[in-house]
Amino acid sequence: MLKIQYNKYLSNDFLEEFLNYNEIMENYLLQRYFKNRQNFDVEKISSLETTQLISFSKTFFQESTFYPQSFRTSFFIQIFSILEHELKEICSIHFEHHKIDFSMEDLKGNSEIEKAKLYLRKAGKIDFLEMNPEWEYLNIMRKIRNRFVHSQGEISQNHGDWKTIYSFINSNKNLLGFRNCAEYLEEYKFKELFDLNSIFMLDIQAPEFNSRMISQVKKFLEKLIKKLNSLENPTIDHQPHSL
Repeated sequence: MLKIQYNKYLSNDFLEEFLNYNEIMENYLLQRYFKNRQNFDVEKISSLETTQLISFSKTFFQESTFYPQSFRTSFFIQIFSILEHELKEICSIHFEHHKIDFSMEDLKGNSEIEKAKLYLRKAGKIDFLEMNPEWEYLNIMRKIRNRFVHSQGEISQNHGDWKTIYSFINSNKNLLGFRNCAEYLEEYKFKELFDLNSIFMLDIQAPEFNSRMISQVKKFLEKLIKKLNSLENPTIDHQPHSL
C-alpha cells in the first residue's frame, strides 16, 4: 500500500543523523578556532619574522574562515541533493503504484526539482501553494545552492536571482551574508559597490543555516506525503486541487 511505502518520511528519525552530523562538525570546528585564538598574543605576533607571520595568518584564516565555510557550503549542497533524491523516490513510488502514462523522467525541466514538481502537480494533483511556506523557502535555497554549485558563491546585481537572494540576506543576516560583511552596507551610502557588475561572494554565516535547511526539508516532505496519502483516501480530503 502506498501509505506504508512512504512511512520513512513521517518518522522522527528521518534526517536526524544529518542534524547530529552538523552539530558534531560545527562543534569540532569551533573548538579548533578557540584553540587557535588562545595562541593569539599581540606582543608575540608582532615579534614574529615575516615567514612565521605569514604561516600564523594562514592558519588563523583556515581555522576561522576557510574550514567552516568549506564545510557549510559542501554540506548545504549535500542536503539539497538529498531533497532532490527523495523527491525522485517519491515520484517513482507514485508512478509504480498508479501505473501512470508518464514518469517524472518523461517531463522536461531545468532541474530535477522542477521535473518533480511538474510530475507531482500533474500526476499527484498536488497544489504547491499548499506546500508553503516550506516550498517557498526551499525554492530560495535552490537559487542559493545554484550560486555555490555553478559560480563558487559569486553573484552580481544583474543576475536574475539577485533580488530574491539579497532580500533573504537582509532578513537573515545571522544565517547568510556576503564576504567581508557587505550585507550590512546601505545601498544609498555605498553606491559604488552596488553597480550591476559588482561581484559579491555568498558566505554561510552560522551553523543554524544548515540545521534550518534540514528542518525545512523534513517539514516539506512530511507535508507532501500527508497530502499524497490523503488523496489516496478521498474520505480524508474532498477538496479539489488545481493543476
